[in-house]
Amino acid sequence: MNCLKGKIVNNLLLVSGIVCLAIAIIGQAKLLFIEINPGFFGRLLALIVAIYCLSSTMPNGAFSIPTESLNSFVQEAIPRFQEIIDQVLNA
Repeated sequence: MNCLKGKIVNNLLLVSGIVCLAIAIIGQAKLLFIEINPGFFGRLLALIVAIYCLSSTMPNGAFSIPTESLNSFVQEAIPRFQEIIDQVLNA
């Protein structure tokens, strides 16, 4: 049960870090009916929170991907991405 609780907390920190990083980078944006306009200090605070959240997920192993599966994924993805790029350029 502790392992599951740790994974949930780790995933929440990862998602909140990515959201805060997006707010810090994008700044003023409109998402459906919600307008996000944090200003300078809000963006700075979002950046600090994002750095804290993402740095706290690193030691917990959020990004531990087996090398074999990563290599096979990259080898399969490169031709697909090349086909997509060719289709976009030829359209």
